[in-house]
Amino acid sequence: MQKLHKYQNTGKTFLKSKRFALLADEQGLGKTVQAISAVKSINKILIICPCTVKYVWAKEIDKWQPEPYQVVDGSGDKFLDKKYTIINYDLLIREPIFLQLMARNYGLIICDEAHYFKNFEAKRTKIMYYPKGLKDRTQRVWLLTGTPILNRPKEIFSHLKSLAPERLGRYKSYHLFTQKFCSGHFVKIWVKNKLGKAYLKNTWVDTGSSNGEELSKMLNGFMLRRMKKDVLKELPDKTFQTINFKPDTRSIKRAEKEREEYGKEKEGMLGELATLRRESGMAKIDLSASHIMDLLETEEKIVIFAYHKDVIAGLKSALAQFSPAVITGATPSKKRQLQIDKFRTEKTCRLFIGNIQAAGMGIDGLQDVCSTVVFAEMSWVPGQIHQAVDRCHRIGQKDPVLVQFLVVTGSIDEDIADSIAIKEKSINKIIKATQTEEEVMSPRTNKKFAVTVTVEVEAVTLADSVAIVSNGMKAKDANITIIHKATQSLVQPSLQQMVAQALPEKTEEKPVVEAEPVKKKRAPRTKKVEAPNAVVAKIPEGGGIGVYMTGIELMKYCNGVLSAIKVPSERTAKVKEVSKMFKETFSITAVKDIPLDKIAEAKEAFDALTVAV
Repeated sequence: MQKLHKYQNTGKTFLKSKRFALLADEQGLGKTVQAISAVKSINKILIICPCTVKYVWAKEIDKWQPEPYQVVDGSGDKFLDKKYTIINYDLLIREPIFLQLMARNYGLIICDEAHYFKNFEAKRTKIMYYPKGLKDRTQRVWLLTGTPILNRPKEIFSHLKSLAPERLGRYKSYHLFTQKFCSGHFVKIWVKNKLGKAYLKNTWVDTGSSNGEELSKMLNGFMLRRMKKDVLKELPDKTFQTINFKPDTRSIKRAEKEREEYGKEKEGMLGELATLRRESGMAKIDLSASHIMDLLETEEKIVIFAYHKDVIAGLKSALAQFSPAVITGATPSKKRQLQIDKFRTEKTCRLFIGNIQAAGMGIDGLQDVCSTVVFAEMSWVPGQIHQAVDRCHRIGQKDPVLVQFLVVTGSIDEDIADSIAIKEKSINKIIKATQTEEEVMSPRTNKKFAVTVTVEVEAVTLADSVAIVSNGMKAKDANITIIHKATQSLVQPSLQQMVAQALPEKTEEKPVVEAEPVKKKRAPRTKKVEAPNAVVAKIPEGGGIGVYMTGIELMKYCNGVLSAIKVPSERTAKVKEVSKMFKETFSITAVKDIPLDKIAEAKEAFDALTVAV
């Protein structure tokens, strides 16, 4: 049997000593192995994980702690009396499975990729965390995730509230927690009622970040987090490159339109940007394919990530001669491993093309045959970028990992990179590496460097680019060198510095003043405030967008789009598809019930499904 690394033994001891714990090691450090090694004396273990990694868990159990297990694949499966029951998140809300889950008691529940439980309003989170939920039917709960905060600090609240409420102190309510740690505050916005009348509404905004150091201390003891650079000295580092494509006339016009219509608040307009983002990805398929073919002259195999299914299909077609393996959200779980094996074992299969969400986490084995990762499209979420990169930068990798981001200058790609860098800065304050009594991290003595190279593709050859990277890696004190209009700068290998941009100076945060409880007084009658014409004009007919749109307005918008389908059978099919998407993705049965902070995301998903309508 294989032996654990020293830091993995520490993780194993940490889990064994805790009833409720969060193991948040960076991706690729073997959280699965640590958990399996810690359960030897525990019976009746329920493992909840993404669909893509159910059979990875089965494989690791066979390798590290061979015991009987059952992989539950569908609603019709009957639970067997095995030590391990492995189930995916989507099945939690299926009634036949739910009833079987609630009829049992467990010695331990392991939640892999536990950030799936970040939203208290989601059905799967309620099944796990609400009173009399699964957490009350087990002696222990261990959470595993390399990205405990994918996007915003509020995502850690559900775990603390349910499993470690004593750590929250006076911040046990969501309102107080987000006020303290998410810069939470009320804002007045104009919305429309059913009659189209605009009125002011108080809305709680909790999308910021504040008091990160204090939140980090709150997590210490409940969460154990180690980074590759600290505990796995032999693992090669990462080199990030931003490859800039020269924009054509159409791309320039698209970028101008984007800035004219949406200004700087791009992420808040996700629904409206969905089409623009997809167009941007489609427009650079040929450029991306050409660059990848050039890269294959020096690389044996390449892993490619993209966001839209049309972009993935376009890349697959353009690069068909290299027999690519492909995994998207539509690929059945049993067939995903076949695609991974194809990429690992077949010499003719030189490309792996995956959707960032479907193939960006839980997949293992790519690192054995590939050390080059190319992002044809990016995600707004830093955690998803990290997860995807670490499909190759993990245990088993013997070579330095090259990560390339293909960007059209002046396009939405640059806006996404800017957003990633800013989020990364606030997230790193909170989930920094923790220290334990068993193991205190020692500083690195032989520091490795990564070089970010921006290459204007039409100005240099691939050989020139490789030479630039090589020279930059050798020059420890290199600052900026200009070679064929390619800018070379020395940075640390993190997403925050990857984008090679100057972030605005941080202003000193004002402490949040906790309001003293006051007795409710009846407010004096006041005259109704009519919405100023300038503000009302921002709300288009049929409902607003972003913070202006309510669940009811989103429902009206969706109904308006779907009613445009003239053929009844086609309209019925599309309605079913949309209903299924809303139910599975947002755990709602009626569009009008969607939470305010999910409306933009829901609109983007709906637009993606109905783009051809």
